[in-house]
Amino acid sequence: MHMIKNYKTCNESIWQGRVDDPDDIASYRWHQTVNSLNLNDTNDLTINKRMKSFCFIGFECNEGVIRNSGRPGAEKAPDYLRKEMANLPWNGDLNIVLFDAGNVFCVNNDLEEAQNNLSKAVNKILLLGMFPIVLGGWT
Repeated sequence: MHMIKNYKTCNESIWQGRVDDPDDIASYRWHQTVNSLNLNDTNDLTINKRMKSFCFIGFECNEGVIRNSGRPGAEKAPDYLRKEMANLPWNGDLNIVLFDAGNVFCVNNDLEEAQNNLSKAVNKILLLGMFPIVLGGWT
C-alpha cells in the first residue's frame, strides 16, 4: 500500500495522566489504553478481529478555516483533544482497543492534497479493520 504523505505518528507524551491502580482495569484512564500506530508501517500489525478496534487520526489544518474567513488555530485541535481525553476514566470494556495513528498535516496551504492524504489514512484504518475517528476542529 502507498505511503501516506504529510503524516506523522502520534506524540505519545500527550497520552499521560493519573494512574490510580496499574493492575485494576476498572480504574484505568484513556491514556493507559491507547496504542500507537504508524500507518506507514503496518506490516507486522495483527488486529484481533474479535475486539472492537477504534483508531484516532488527526487532521492538522488551518487552510479550510482561513478560506472561510475564520480564526486560525484548528491545526492544534487534534493534540488538544488527545490531551483532554487522556485522563478521562476508561469504561473497563475489555473488548475495545484504542489506537492513535497520529496526524495528517497541511503543507503550503494545499487543502485539497491534505484532504486527499487524510482520505488515504482513513481508508488504511478501515482496511485494517478499525473504526476511524478523525480529530480536528476550529477556533
